Amino acid sequence: MAQHIVADAACAFAEGLNAGGVAAAFKHFPGLGRARANTDLQRVRVNATEAQLRADLEPYRHCAAQDRLTMVASATYPKLGISSPAVLNRRAYDLLPAPRPQQPDERNLNDSTEVSSVACRPPLGNGAWCV
Repeated sequence: MAQHIVADAACAFAEGLNAGGVAAAFKHFPGLGRARANTDLQRVRVNATEAQLRADLEPYRHCAAQDRLTMVASATYPKLGISSPAVLNRRAYDLLPAPRPQQPDERNLNDSTEVSSVACRPPLGNGAWCV
């Protein structure tokens, strides 16, 4: 599906949720549509090209003005320089759209730290720990 179609639908859906007092969560950043397995069950490496992965970021950029949460994936994205689970990799957070002026503290979350791709990893030296 074309990224602009996804982006328009995602923004409209988030706007509707926000209008109803419900926080929207855009997930799974930077995208799991190209994953070939379930990150809840095993370690997943997304082997798309850099161009494909950057195009998949469009909905996140397009909706950057939305008041929303961003759920970061636990897959790896070698072509984006994300060689460890994205949720534990600073490079993934660097790819997030700039914080909105009225919301300088980007709100990010992970759906689970018990999945096999994240569980039992040693401290990463950047303040991230797995429990």
